[in-house]
Amino acid sequence: MANQDDIRIGCGAMIFKNNNVLLMKRGAAARDEIGKWEFPGGAVDIEETPENAVLREVYEELGPALEISIVCLLSVDEFTTPDTNNRWRSYTYLINLISGEPQIMEPEKCSQIKWIELSEIDTNKLTYISSVNYKTFVENSDLLFKSLL
Repeated sequence: MANQDDIRIGCGAMIFKNNNVLLMKRGAAARDEIGKWEFPGGAVDIEETPENAVLREVYEELGPALEISIVCLLSVDEFTTPDTNNRWRSYTYLINLISGEPQIMEPEKCSQIKWIELSEIDTNKLTYISSVNYKTFVENSDLLFKSLL
């Protein structure tokens, strides 16, 4: 049984294509924050690096035919999920979509995906950690957009 003080390790991906970022809407079987929008990601498995985990999660959630490249690590954040009180340390990466079109591979966990301009994102509709990631990106956007080119 997990200790209440255990911190779960997670990963996330801000995936960019033509200056738009991909969002996923959490479905009915998501573990928490159901109905909120998020950047793709999930748990890091035992003996897996966060970088390998984020690639695995993107392929599991959006399809193995995608060609993607990790640009850089955006941030490492610790937080507690608002509705389940799970503690997480999350590694979030910036990723370029090189080719392929994302597909919903886990419809029970994701009800919708969409490409959106950063300026159109409503942080009130994002999961807690995706909101944090969005704000980190915006605060550093001058430097980070150059790395995405």
